[in-house]
Amino acid sequence: MKKKIKDIIPQMSLKEKADFVCGQDFWHTKSLPAAEVPAVLLADGPNGLRIQEDATDHLGINDSKAATCFPTAASYSCSFDPELTALLGDTIANEALAEKVGLLLGPGINIKRNPLGGRNFEYLSEDPYLTSQLTIPLVKALQAKGVGACIKHFAANSQETARLINNSVIDERALAEIYLPQFEAVIKESQPWGVMTSYNRLNGIYTSESQELLQEKLRKNWNYQGMVVSDWGGTSDRVATLLAGMDLEMPYQDEANAEKIIAAVESGELPIEKLDTAVTAILTFVKKTQQNIHQSTFTEGQQHQIARKIAEESAVLLKNQDDHLPLTNFNQTAVVGALAKTPRFQGSGSSKINPTRLDCPIDFITGNDVTYSQGYQLDSEELFEEGLLAEALENAVKADNIVIFAGLPDSFEGEGYDRQHLDLPQNQNYLIEKIAEVNSNITVILMGGGPVILPWAEKVKSILLTYLAGQAVGSAVANLLTGKANPSGKLAETWPKKYSDTPSALTFAKDVKNSQYRESIYVGYRFYDTNKREVAYPFGFGLSYSQFKVATPEIEKVNNNIQVTVEIENTSSIAGAEVLQVYVGGSKKIPTAEKTLKAFQKVHLTAGEKKSIHFELQRDDFAYFDVSEKKWQVVEDQYTIYLANSSRNILAEMQLALSAVTDVKIPGEKIHPSNHSNEHPFAITEKDFAELFPAEKMPTMAASQKLTVDSTLADVKTVGGEMIYQSLISNLEQAIGGDPALYQMLMASIETMPLRSFKLAGAVSEDDLTQLLKQLNQEE
Repeated sequence: MKKKIKDIIPQMSLKEKADFVCGQDFWHTKSLPAAEVPAVLLADGPNGLRIQEDATDHLGINDSKAATCFPTAASYSCSFDPELTALLGDTIANEALAEKVGLLLGPGINIKRNPLGGRNFEYLSEDPYLTSQLTIPLVKALQAKGVGACIKHFAANSQETARLINNSVIDERALAEIYLPQFEAVIKESQPWGVMTSYNRLNGIYTSESQELLQEKLRKNWNYQGMVVSDWGGTSDRVATLLAGMDLEMPYQDEANAEKIIAAVESGELPIEKLDTAVTAILTFVKKTQQNIHQSTFTEGQQHQIARKIAEESAVLLKNQDDHLPLTNFNQTAVVGALAKTPRFQGSGSSKINPTRLDCPIDFITGNDVTYSQGYQLDSEELFEEGLLAEALENAVKADNIVIFAGLPDSFEGEGYDRQHLDLPQNQNYLIEKIAEVNSNITVILMGGGPVILPWAEKVKSILLTYLAGQAVGSAVANLLTGKANPSGKLAETWPKKYSDTPSALTFAKDVKNSQYRESIYVGYRFYDTNKREVAYPFGFGLSYSQFKVATPEIEKVNNNIQVTVEIENTSSIAGAEVLQVYVGGSKKIPTAEKTLKAFQKVHLTAGEKKSIHFELQRDDFAYFDVSEKKWQVVEDQYTIYLANSSRNILAEMQLALSAVTDVKIPGEKIHPSNHSNEHPFAITEKDFAELFPAEKMPTMAASQKLTVDSTLADVKTVGGEMIYQSLISNLEQAIGGDPALYQMLMASIETMPLRSFKLAGAVSEDDLTQLLKQLNQEE
């Protein structure tokens, strides 16, 4: 691309501009041969490359080229290690460069609002600060090698149920303090080349059509200079998205949207300057990909080793009674569980990688008299499988140690649908309980994308959590079990004791049209700790084979900042790492969380080594978002600073008095600290929520309303279109060609699919859809 952008645009016709902002095919931007502008490849995904050469889709169904499958975000977030995520970004870039990828569609940085979120495995944490601090180095490392990062999904995308139409209804303070800070920090600190809008509405407006999000916050307040791209099939009104500031629509479907853009420009609805701005953003992105091309030198083996390193440093040791681990060797070990031979190492959907190789755990657990028994069926929850159980018990009785592999099957969680409960499959729980009756020397290896309830936790010696640890999971687990690697991961999300304790339990995925975020700022540990709710495992928790001693910290003011200094010592004979965490307690004068993470460091120590660690806190770390003044404020008060190694294990408390810069008037907040004496409290009462969000911000579908492209199959039923309903499903089944995995994914959310999605799936054409709506609305 030799020509200057300012010289290219005047030479483009209106049609060329309209075509250019709608993509070229499923994965490429549109080329402009006359101007020597090449098409650029965009590729999934957040934990490795998913590039399809033949049949294309955005749901991870069809085969893709082999690539290294790294641990998912749910896993690597537990590393609490920015250097490790920088290594991840640098390593993925190697393969992206080799495949001429210009933009990697990730990482996903939405907040884990609820543990049942079907796509939680793609997201990092319930905490925005941790999310941002791990994402910034990843984006910087990726882009330093000339591959763009596209952070997603902007914004407030926290569930899969009705994800294409759902409206996230969130108060202004929760947006500012929970759901937007990680996007702001990553944009300001690393300037990603791409930002992907989410499918959902936010307070009544699709995020791709939100001028408040894309213009006020993203461009004006955060000074974002990159390109804004839609999620695949995530636009309802293409003209509205251009007016709001969304540049590139993906994927290309047909000429319909380009024709609508041309008509809008000619009618004056869409100023040509808006279209030129989008064209400029895309051309600027293309130019970056041409200017930043680096050479890629790597081997498949090197990539695999790094995938193993990340898996090892991200694993979380949840229990280790009597120092049961590490095992001296695998002699006399009974390995139990189908997941030992068929490990769950990644999620399903658009991030699903075709791995270059796969380390199955059973192949790396070797020694004298090692036995294997399947124990359970992965695709069934049948409680009593006599032959499988008998074999497992026979092996367990004779073994010195038992390693049971348990976790969530693919069918329990995935893109397009949310989990139904927090339980493991019943047959797995039953198996572990029965084995514990004959031999208690049990280590359970847990695989899955999110928290689960562990009813047998007190009956086993040790529990090691891998989440979804990528293609090197087998060798990584073997190294962790024998002490070749020392667990150092910390939970990036709270594990509740029961689902009803979850702050959003009564509103999550309950209303397909509107999700009420009535817990407000009280998400994750902010809720559990403020309300003194007992949890299974707290945020930031994780054990080690090493022991650490932390001295009394010192606190002082340095250049208007607050510095915390502490000495930590590894008092064991095993090299290891500890994560020191600094939390700030909120002002008692306003409703706020008991504590909030504001700093952390992962400290690697050899046996007997001491290190002095420094943390710096700024005044902004004590601020809250004042809705009445539309800005961050520091209230004059006495604050508590906590040094901890989890949100519940406080090592030291320090007091600090802060004065307000100006006279801050404490507002009459509609957000209240939750009352833990209630069965299930809300931070915002029903009355206050109704005042904050009047009916126009809560879209519903009444039978008297006209159907649109955003109406769902359920809406079609509502207006008496049963025959059309059945016809659309039949068309969809034909379009997907009988693929069972795709069928399962689509059928899980079929009732909430908007009619426009049938066009993307190839089930209807633009003309068909237009005629269909006329028929349903009884128009001439």
